[in-house]
Amino acid sequence: MDYSISRARLAGLAIFGALGSQAYAQTQPHELARADGSSIHYYVQPAIAPQEGVHELLLIVQGSDCNSVAHKKVVWETLAKARPQAQVLAVEKYALTAALTDSDEPERNDCPTDYIQRDSPQQRVADLDAVLKQLQSQIRYEKLFAVGGSEGAVIVHLLAAQTSYLDAAVSFNGGGRWFQDDVLYSLSMEEMPAADKKAMLEGVGDFLKQAKAGLDTEMSGHGRDWWQQMLNLDQAEVLRQIVIPTLVIQSGRDTSVSPQATAQMVAQVDNPHVVWRTYPDLDHVMTQADGSSAMPQVVGDIAQWLSQLKTETP
Repeated sequence: MDYSISRARLAGLAIFGALGSQAYAQTQPHELARADGSSIHYYVQPAIAPQEGVHELLLIVQGSDCNSVAHKKVVWETLAKARPQAQVLAVEKYALTAALTDSDEPERNDCPTDYIQRDSPQQRVADLDAVLKQLQSQIRYEKLFAVGGSEGAVIVHLLAAQTSYLDAAVSFNGGGRWFQDDVLYSLSMEEMPAADKKAMLEGVGDFLKQAKAGLDTEMSGHGRDWWQQMLNLDQAEVLRQIVIPTLVIQSGRDTSVSPQATAQMVAQVDNPHVVWRTYPDLDHVMTQADGSSAMPQVVGDIAQWLSQLKTETP
């Protein structure tokens, strides 16, 4: 069966879409060696509105596409305003650099083989942890915040649960407890004849079973490790482990992940550190029904939430 529709829908997990090949990161890339000899590439941008005596860092974590974070205008010019007095950090995924031009193709032919084979949630968290520890040893930030959307939201949850240095975290449109449910929900939103949809869902279901078991699979620009880890991750259990203020945002018109499943998960987790907020009229990329972006409004709300946390800190 041809899964081209499936691949296109799965590509919706990349919430920071292609915005041209211009590099928006306002700094030269830095490198940090991994144990396997490869390099982590990352960028630290000066604060948009620096304040004297304030040393804060805002980590922004991109979604799941095979594109360099250096080209993401929404990261450097929009999401950076969530904490304008903070420096902004973004870390490339395995084997990606600014040399890779942006593309909105679900299955681009020039995606590095090493990225497909080595990128995974665990690898991303390990890379973020390594970079953050490196920066903290050099600068000693007073506050450290993390923001991520779509797959980036999942990574932010994992980082918050597995480390102790974040002061607060914000995620949006990261999906419900099980990634498989979100994949099937997303595919069910496709408009096609009922018989075709049934056959497609059955075929994808077979693929997901193989991928969850760790068989050698590849789809939507991701390889075996990524699929196996995403499909076996219990995001509810991750949220239960978080002990810092965490704002979980979900759009009501999201067709890439299930808004209902996400709301149900957060309610069942019942973690007093996790704050729930929904935007009923927005889609996965924070766009309104008329096509206009509400991302600036959402970022403004995030900034207000983070500022309130600051006033409550003893």
